[in-house]
Parts: sequence; structure tokens; C-alpha cells
Amino acid sequence: MVQQMKFVLGKPHVGAESDWYVLINEDSSDLVVELMQGSCKQRTERIAVHDLKSKSPSIRGTSWRVMGAYTKAAVEAPDIISRRFGWYANRNGGMCPDLLEIEQEVDAKKWPVKMTPQELYDTVKISKWFGGKHYYAKLADGREVEWNGLRKWSTVKRAEEATRKFLGLK
Repeated sequence: MVQQMKFVLGKPHVGAESDWYVLINEDSSDLVVELMQGSCKQRTERIAVHDLKSKSPSIRGTSWRVMGAYTKAAVEAPDIISRRFGWYANRNGGMCPDLLEIEQEVDAKKWPVKMTPQELYDTVKISKWFGGKHYYAKLADGREVEWNGLRKWSTVKRAEEATRKFLGLK
């Protein structure tokens, strides 16, 4: 039976922000494998850069073990994905068996969902880690705002201004 890729905007649990997911099936498995492998590659590269700056042998040893785990996950991704048909995967390759809430469903023929810059700005989410000092901006299409090399700001107002500039709004 031929299935189609289906994308959904939803939340995996209470308190989570909405994000786009792809339903894992035979048609989407190659895409999910690429997402998972890409995420593992990015994480190992970040760890390697951090290690170059670190002078602590214990940090380097721990980092190499974590890098090994990501490398193993990337290599085993096709097998992992084949056991997760019916689950949902996000853009980072993270997977969950079900979504608490589905706000929108789109088949692959209508993907990606087009939004104007103003519509994207109207859905921007400004957040801060518990106990954190910086604010982060994320668009409804899943992109994190980056303006002039920055991804975090000291105030909500600065995060909003960076988002407007990022989207080309005045």
C-alpha cells in the first residue's frame, strides 16, 4: 500500500510549544533518517569545537563518549526508524509515539505551508529558559531567529526587534 508523507503542526505534551512533525511511514522514512543523521552530525561537530576550547581531560573524555553515541545513532538510524512507523518526528530527528494535540495536518503536496512575513511575526514565540537571562525567538515554521550572528537577546523587546529585522519588516 502506498502512503503519502503527512506533516502535522502539534504539541507532544502539556506545556510544549507547537512544532511541525512528519508522520513516520514508508514514504517519509528516508527524510526522517536524514533529519536524524543531520542532527547527530551537528551535535558531534558542536562537541568537537567545544573540546578544542576545553583544557580539561575529563570533559574531553566525556565528550568523546557522547560523540560515539551520536555516531552510533546516525549509523543505526534506518533500523531505528523502521521500528517507529506511526510515530512522529520533528526537524531535529526527535521522535514521539503520539501528539497530545494536532492543530493542522498537511499532505506532502501542499508542503511547505506558506506564510507571509507578517503572519510569521504574529506567531513568533519569545521564550526564556527557567532561571535564564536571555530571550529566544522561534517562528511558527520552526526556524529560530538569528540576526547579526545572535540567537539570544537580553530583553523581550530586543528579541521582537531582531525578529522584525530577520523577517524584513519595519
